[in-house]
Amino acid sequence: KPETPQFIYIKHYYINSKLNIKSTLLGKISIFILISSQGEYAESMSSLIFNYMTDYLTTSTDMPVCQKRDNYHTIITNVFTSTTHYIQHHSLFDTDRTGASCLLVLIPHSIRNRIFCANVGDARCVLFGYSNPFPLSYQHVPSLQTEKERIECSEKGMIVNGKVCCKGDEEGFKLNVSRGFGWFNFDKCGIISEPEIVECDIYKERGKCIV
Repeated sequence: KPETPQFIYIKHYYINSKLNIKSTLLGKISIFILISSQGEYAESMSSLIFNYMTDYLTTSTDMPVCQKRDNYHTIITNVFTSTTHYIQHHSLFDTDRTGASCLLVLIPHSIRNRIFCANVGDARCVLFGYSNPFPLSYQHVPSLQTEKERIECSEKGMIVNGKVCCKGDEEGFKLNVSRGFGWFNFDKCGIISEPEIVECDIYKERGKCIV
């Protein structure tokens, strides 16, 4: 257990998108963050989210001492809400047509054998072990019934060819995800940054590694 957080930072570039992975062991909790951003300012968006979430989590006074699972749900929800607010008010680039999927995994040492995974967008996470693979996240796409209903009930949202667009701009920019950070010109189209949180018992699922 290092005295200061030690980071593994991996960058992988591909067309119009960026994938970032960072993990750290902070005292009594292991943290894993994955960001996949798209758009004209993908790299700037990815770095902004990455740095803010890492700072938020590694400086939170609640993190190392949480003993109840409900506390982690609250912390996870708060960090996603706070990150959205930070992007909206502190970014120095156009966030209307730039956004990101985000996956956050917390393994608290204070709650034995528990793992928490929060996701917005289409990033996936699976726990592998000796039993069947256990999915820790699900893709947030317009084809999912719950996501579809929220988009179609929104003020300006609609789905065209499996993608989200704004009413009156059917030929314009479209999204293939229904949740994520950024894309603020879709804020009235049902696109949200509220994470879906999945938790499981590592021992019960006989988990050995996370992919």
